[in-house]
Amino acid sequence: MLSAYPTEYVQNAVITRVARSCPPKPLLEGEEPKSGLRPQGRDPREVIVDTKRHHQFVQREAFIFPGQGAQQVGMGFDLYQSSPAARKVFDTADKVLGIPLSRLILEGPQEALDRTVNAQPAIMTVSIACLEAAREHLGSVPSPSFVAGHSLGEYTALVANGVLDLAEAIQLVRRRGELMQQASDRYPGGMAAILGLDEFTLEEVCEETGAKVANVNSDDQIVISGDKLALARAMDLATARGARKTVALPVSGAFHSTLMWPALEGLAEAIDKLDFSAPQVTIIGNVRAKPIIPPRR
Repeated sequence: MLSAYPTEYVQNAVITRVARSCPPKPLLEGEEPKSGLRPQGRDPREVIVDTKRHHQFVQREAFIFPGQGAQQVGMGFDLYQSSPAARKVFDTADKVLGIPLSRLILEGPQEALDRTVNAQPAIMTVSIACLEAAREHLGSVPSPSFVAGHSLGEYTALVANGVLDLAEAIQLVRRRGELMQQASDRYPGGMAAILGLDEFTLEEVCEETGAKVANVNSDDQIVISGDKLALARAMDLATARGARKTVALPVSGAFHSTLMWPALEGLAEAIDKLDFSAPQVTIIGNVRAKPIIPPRR
């Protein structure tokens, strides 16, 4: 049976929002993450004294991984060339999927890489390759206080946190991509980032156009999702209502909307077959922007 713990990841795939209260700063789909790695010799939980306000606070760091839209042909090329640890991650992905994913990542074409069935395992592969290269270069990487990820990146965070094995996680996100691609082919759509418009106004725009608010990245940065006509209308109306900028995202479907419901059952079945280990550090979930609490065994 599907436990309460992996249910969070099923919801993540289909209908999630990223709430404003999420402790790590969320990323716009397509935005490169900050590494989250500290310089050598610095305690990641160093206590800092604010002499102006006369109080102490604990400095915490998080590893945050990117979501779909961050893919680009050639990503990870330098690491593949220079780091045996990173190259091993690429080789693992090729082996478990039975396809030359590394070649697609490094050589393209971009159109094929952008397909969600390829983009999801590709981004996870490069993300973990970056982490392994850092560990190789530094000797060790200190444990963060939190891990998190934007949509797909939450699955990558599970790998970085020891909850899922890399090989099974790559297979899982490949299956997630297949199911989401099937839903996208059935119900074509897309996503767009709206900058400079508050959530209340954007909700009104979506009600008038048929689009949906998908991801609340911040007060000033909200992603909407919907079929192609609704999305185009919503982007135009958002501009008319005062949005500073609208950006169509390089994704192949209306992710995080009800158009993804056809993917739900298949993803639940795939997740139900996996064993989730206890996390090493706190995971901040996309659905509620709160720590995910593992079920008691």
